Amino acid sequence: MDQLLNTGLRRQDGFPLRGRQDLISVVSRVLKYSMGTGQSAAVVLSGEEGIGKTALTDAAAREAARIGFAVGHGRSDSAVLSSQLPALVWALRTGQHPLVPAELFAELASVYERPPWLLDRISDLLETTATRQPVLMALEDVHWADELTAAALRVLPERLIGHRVVWLVSTRDTVTGPMSRTLAEITRQLPSKTIAVPPLPTDAMLQIACDRLDGDPGPALRALLEGAGGNPLIAVELAEAAYGLDADTEPPIPKRLVARSGEQLRSLPEAAARLVTTGSVLGTSFTPGAVSALLDGLPGKTVLPELAEVTRVGLLIDDGERISFRSEVQRRAIYETLPPSIRAALHSKALHVAGSDPVACAPHLLAGARPGDFAAATTLVDAAERTRGSAPNDAARLVTRAIELVGPEVPEWTELAARAVGVLAETGHDREAIALTDRVIARAPATAVLVRAEVSIAMPLWRLGLLETMRSRAWQILGSTDLSERDRARLIAVAMLADSRSGDVETARAAVDKVLADARRAGDDEGERLARWASAEVAGLEGRYPVSGDLLGCSADLESAWKSAQAKLAALPEDRLAAGNLRVRLAWIAFLRGDLRALEKQVRLAQRLPLDEDPAWPTALLMLQTVLAVAREDSRAVDLARQVDQDGAVHRTRWLPEWQMLVARVARASGDSPLTRRSVSMARTFAERNSGLAVPAAVHAHITGLATNDLVELRQAVDTLRPVDRPLLLATALADYGEALLGAGSRAEGLAALDQAAGLYHELGAQGELRRLYPVVRAAGARRRWAPATHRPETGWGALTGAERRVADLVADGHSNKSAATELFLSPNTVATHLRAVFGKLGISSRLQLARLVTAQRERSHLD
Repeated sequence: MDQLLNTGLRRQDGFPLRGRQDLISVVSRVLKYSMGTGQSAAVVLSGEEGIGKTALTDAAAREAARIGFAVGHGRSDSAVLSSQLPALVWALRTGQHPLVPAELFAELASVYERPPWLLDRISDLLETTATRQPVLMALEDVHWADELTAAALRVLPERLIGHRVVWLVSTRDTVTGPMSRTLAEITRQLPSKTIAVPPLPTDAMLQIACDRLDGDPGPALRALLEGAGGNPLIAVELAEAAYGLDADTEPPIPKRLVARSGEQLRSLPEAAARLVTTGSVLGTSFTPGAVSALLDGLPGKTVLPELAEVTRVGLLIDDGERISFRSEVQRRAIYETLPPSIRAALHSKALHVAGSDPVACAPHLLAGARPGDFAAATTLVDAAERTRGSAPNDAARLVTRAIELVGPEVPEWTELAARAVGVLAETGHDREAIALTDRVIARAPATAVLVRAEVSIAMPLWRLGLLETMRSRAWQILGSTDLSERDRARLIAVAMLADSRSGDVETARAAVDKVLADARRAGDDEGERLARWASAEVAGLEGRYPVSGDLLGCSADLESAWKSAQAKLAALPEDRLAAGNLRVRLAWIAFLRGDLRALEKQVRLAQRLPLDEDPAWPTALLMLQTVLAVAREDSRAVDLARQVDQDGAVHRTRWLPEWQMLVARVARASGDSPLTRRSVSMARTFAERNSGLAVPAAVHAHITGLATNDLVELRQAVDTLRPVDRPLLLATALADYGEALLGAGSRAEGLAALDQAAGLYHELGAQGELRRLYPVVRAAGARRRWAPATHRPETGWGALTGAERRVADLVADGHSNKSAATELFLSPNTVATHLRAVFGKLGISSRLQLARLVTAQRERSHLD
């Protein structure tokens, strides 16, 4: 039995399981069924190699141990196919708490060469264990198991059917022969769940990469992950290959993946292997006719027999019309197994088969075109322009290769490069597009070519927040004397777009409207597109609703809105203006959820965004500082809000209904009459510019009612919002209406309105707003479940305020008063004040004592 010692399990790498929570829930229900009924059950996991069966089995074993199961865990392996019962026997002795004591396990040696006696003995041992506690027998990769193991899996589950034994087996989805019949027999004998493990969604693949990179994957790795077919093993290997590389550098296809592909190919008949490798030259998907042409045969005679074999083992998928690899990464791994000379010959042949179709020719030109081939470069750009919408990363790669093939010394290069700029800009390769435009300009091209390239990079410059650069570049070309009227109009539209955030909204509106009208009269679609884009930006600054923004968007609650914003932020690593808007949204969500630490983090990250050329961004940062001051109950909130109002630039967030209501509340609480009048005036303008729309009308009524303590206006705001799907605004209106009713002596009505507001806040996850209602209810002499009375002790950790705890955490981590102040957006004097309070409440006198107490508190929190 010594040979069994080499069949141990792969160790867990400590990373969390991603995207499989629903499958673990299914396994957990089966475990609890067996525990509750005292009967056996089974779970069969099936899927392709690397799809995550091992990770699921490990997670299932941990879940079983957590709820009280004894766990046996074994794995079959292609390297030990000659061994009898390797997985089953090994499962008896794995883990910290083996199913079978060492002395009983040693007794199996005497019957190991006599399978019937061995099965009897294992059955007895499992039955004995199952009388004490339920048992999970987890057996991985049973497609590698020998026939005797298959027989054991047919015999033992039936023998132990009346005991609390759950059989969890994993296998390839291509399993055949005796084991296939065995699995069918198990699921027939026992209550069971068969789980076909599906590919992971893209977000889970990205999370796997994040776990291993300690950061977000760059665009090159993201593209590979999106083409990995949802296979988590490939995600792990790609992330490991990308570790330490620049974010824009595409990682190589991992050598281990190429090696596994080579092993798969060697296991196939020669003709079938040729079909797969030849198909890898044609792309992720191809027709039987195309691959047959490269194989010098007819589809019915050459391809079909081999196709049946490769689809059976899962290398290719046949949908009846086309043949496809499981993923682009798998195709590239198989492609890497071809010698370079064979690749070149196949690409050359495929190019002739493709004919005049640029999209069909493109992959073969990528592999085989030689420097100086202008016709090949033109074909690549033609293909890129056709595919930029459906395959943006591929299109960008095509134009990049096209520009590499021919240099600026070719007279037609500037026209070709200008077209390439358009593709790069539309596919989000912003820096590359700008750099290529600068190369075009350096060649002093015809003005029309220059304008074409410059107009194309308007979006990249915008996304990068380079608005002043965008404006100056446009005006520099506008100084030329040989511009056509159409080109001049387009450049003016670009300049107006760059100016649209400068703060002079009325002037911007007039200029944009003129450019838009001119473009329409001239029938200039590109000019009209640019002008409409600028018009939409100005509309946001004017407070045109809903252009000016909606905090929750299509999300049902703050948690889903948070996740949506985070996902968009991860998908737009270079879009600085979008990142700014998303940071503002995340900060607001954190504020409404009452998560001060998250709010501080989002403000800090927003301040670090390189948006120096955006004139509206300082206003947005000032607004975030105001929100942060309100969250901290800082008296400076009114001064900050007033400063936002006095600032010359405009940011569309100023029209956000939640912001308008926040300012109105700050003004009312401080008694600042000018700020109150300004908030009412802004709400009136908001309503006038959006006449007939419910939300702006409700905001106007709400803020007017707050300013004048007018119950009729506040009630009007509530009634206007009830039929509108804006629960956050309705909750805010109800909260202020209820508070005003209490102030007017209508206690029952006021509490009813506050209860409705609290219900909406609770559903939305707006715990910060919910907590704001606590003192209002208590002041009315009422008690509610959602508003528990809280009594802070005078000493000890529980006596610290939120601000004091944050200071304590930072100081305990080694921060000075000055660096802690920087982190918390406070003055060093304020930090010193908080620190003195912390020392007094904790009864200590040194930073060393504080560090020890904080460490102990963190350990207790972790254990709890």
